[in-house]
This record gives sequence, structure tokens and C-alpha cells, in this order.
Amino acid sequence: MKQILITLLLSVLTLFISLLLFINNYFKADEEYYILHNEKTSSISRIVGKRNLKYKKLSTLLDKKTLSKTYYYNNIKNVSNDLNLYINYLRENENYLVTKPYDLNKEKDIIELSKYSKEENYIILLNIEYNKNSYKINISRLKGSIKND
Repeated sequence: MKQILITLLLSVLTLFISLLLFINNYFKADEEYYILHNEKTSSISRIVGKRNLKYKKLSTLLDKKTLSKTYYYNNIKNVSNDLNLYINYLRENENYLVTKPYDLNKEKDIIELSKYSKEENYIILLNIEYNKNSYKINISRLKGSIKND
């Protein structure tokens, strides 16, 4: 009985470590890119320089096919400058379109950009929620098309 318990405990521990390694590797976008469904989007750190990444989160939506990654950056000195540079870069170099009007003069807001995925009938959606000293970037791939406001 004791040997079975030890074997079970070792199996659970091995599974837990494997899961942590998988999640860590999944986010290992080398800080240069956000990688989702084999599609790369330049990270904000690649464009504006290293920023304080507080946490990353991986989510799967109800359809089990929609993967979403969230990156939360805090202690940002000039949020509007960072976001202006980042949005302009994505629009000019990575074919992103602004799909929700925004105003960087507001203290907090949500910016939405999207582009067509490599896979037909899918889009890459980038939501940036910001306030005066932080921003949260969520990237997901969804079935759909782009409506530009």
C-alpha cells in the first residue's frame, strides 16, 4: 500500500512539473513576439523596449479551438507614448487595422486591433486595455471577419 501511494505521488508530481514546463514553453515567445496558433505578432517590448511584465495567462474559450493569451504590464512611465508607437508599428508593418475607435488622451480605455489570420475565415484580435500606469494586452484567434470602424 505504501509503495502504491509513493508511486501515485511521484506520478502526480511528474505530471505537475510537465504541465508547468508546457505552459512555460507555450509562453516562451522570446519576449520578441506573441505567438498564437503559429502566428507571430511583435510584442510591445520588441517595439518600445523591455517593460515590466507582471503576469501572463493562457485561456481556452468554450469552443476549445479559440486560444487566448493575456500579457499584463505595470509600472509604465508613459503609457500613451508606448501604445502610440506600438499601434502605429502594428498598422504599418503587420497589417493590423484599428477596429474600435480610441483616444490615448483618456486616462483609461480599450483599444481593439485585428488582422486576417493565415487560416481562412479566422482573424487575430488584439485588445489593449490601459490606464495611467499599466496595460493589458490580450491576443486571440477567432472565427470571423473584420469590420473596420
